[in-house]
Amino acid sequence: AQDVNRQEMAVDAAFYDGKQWTAEDAREMEKRGQVPIGYNQIKPVINWLCCNEQRNRMDFKVVGRGPEDAKAAEIKTALMKYLADVNAMSHHQSLAFRDAIKIGVGWMEDGVQNGDDGEELYSRHVNWREVLHDSKSRQYDLRDCRYLFRHGYYDVDMVVNGFGLSEERYQKILSVRPGYTIESGRDAILEAMEDSGSLFSSRLRDVSNGAAIR
Repeated sequence: AQDVNRQEMAVDAAFYDGKQWTAEDAREMEKRGQVPIGYNQIKPVINWLCCNEQRNRMDFKVVGRGPEDAKAAEIKTALMKYLADVNAMSHHQSLAFRDAIKIGVGWMEDGVQNGDDGEELYSRHVNWREVLHDSKSRQYDLRDCRYLFRHGYYDVDMVVNGFGLSEERYQKILSVRPGYTIESGRDAILEAMEDSGSLFSSRLRDVSNGAAIR
């Protein structure tokens, strides 16, 4: 259902990068002996909007409901400012804002990670191409979203260690190639994760067209 929309989003992103001629139109121009030159008038406007966002960044301020909450609010304000600093949150928010201006949606990821990878609580930008959400969702915070996928390319050792897979099970997942379907791929992954006792297996739930990791 989102195929056409995501193609248009990709076109919008390409317009910002100056790729404003379709391959067909460019070939037609070249047949005429003309060079398909474009004057990018969209990029300066988007850059101006992004600079305006950077000039008007907001700061954190927690306010208690009553005088008795003043000390706790002060501590929470300091904590939020600390997390914003160590995670370079303003930079990531600007990247998400830039995506929203260019293609209509920007994503931020807030979560907890191993302390060895940096601050345990993190907040960072996620490229819009990595996220696929329920197009039937109508709530502004996606609370009615039936699924929210994030996909990407990862090194083999990250996949094996992160999901608690043995090398044998990992190779079994890779073997699901001929006649691949969503169901066969999902079943192979679920089986491998259940056999390995991975904590991720408890976070999988079936939806109408696959499995979502929450």
